[in-house]
Amino acid sequence: MTTNRSRSLTLSIFVVVTAAILILAVKGPFFRTSASGRSPVMAASMAGAEDATPYCRTLPPPKVLYLADLSPGELLAEKLRAKIPARVTFVPLFYQLLEWHHLCDKPLDMGDADTAPVIREGQAYLEQSLADLSQYDVIITQIAASSTDTNMNQRLGDIQKRLVQRVREGGKLVVIDPSSNFANTPLAEIMPCKATAVATWTTACQGATDHPFSRGLPFEVTGSHTYGPLYEAADASCVPLTRNESNRNRLWLRTLPGGGQTVYLYDVYGQTYLWASGSN
Repeated sequence: MTTNRSRSLTLSIFVVVTAAILILAVKGPFFRTSASGRSPVMAASMAGAEDATPYCRTLPPPKVLYLADLSPGELLAEKLRAKIPARVTFVPLFYQLLEWHHLCDKPLDMGDADTAPVIREGQAYLEQSLADLSQYDVIITQIAASSTDTNMNQRLGDIQKRLVQRVREGGKLVVIDPSSNFANTPLAEIMPCKATAVATWTTACQGATDHPFSRGLPFEVTGSHTYGPLYEAADASCVPLTRNESNRNRLWLRTLPGGGQTVYLYDVYGQTYLWASGSN
């Protein structure tokens, strides 16, 4: 049997990449480097020789909308609030059974009459959050591409259409999803990459590309461990932000004519796995 041992790293691909996105969304052009040529996340504002402040800490907290399938996604929202920091509006699209128990306060006896008010209030909160997408510096999504449930699929499609419109107007979008295929969905037209027919393990990252956005970010030590569709550039305007081989997934960027930009993250955790028995 194959065995492995892993260690969690304090750096997270999600935190590092999104921090750079937020910095640049708040201050001027989406891509900008410091005088040293390094990514703004790694740059420091020097108040004195012994006191270096990360550049991101010198900026006002950005406003972020974070859409996730389920409430456990708020763990990553809390990382944003703590690490950047950011003002994050977190909106789960759906509820699980245990959440129903708590929200309805009836863990043993729960009917439609109990869940209906929760669904109604949740939908109202979602609509309120989506009403003016231009108020957010960055929008992050961690949602499924589609659903076999007709109502859920319609809701996902409607949300994706709004996101596409916002990006075409100049908005900034981060898409997190290691396993979905966005082909034939509204989001496909602004995605920086498209799924191939091949699935692959991505168990390491060979570092950042020399693109001004990712230059200097230490992806070679953040680690990676995902399995899902292998993505490739959606068109000639899409560029990789990491240097993995073409048979492994990479982070992708797309810039639209109106100034809007989409970044695709295939992974959100910083982990390295040391495999035994040559099974990697």
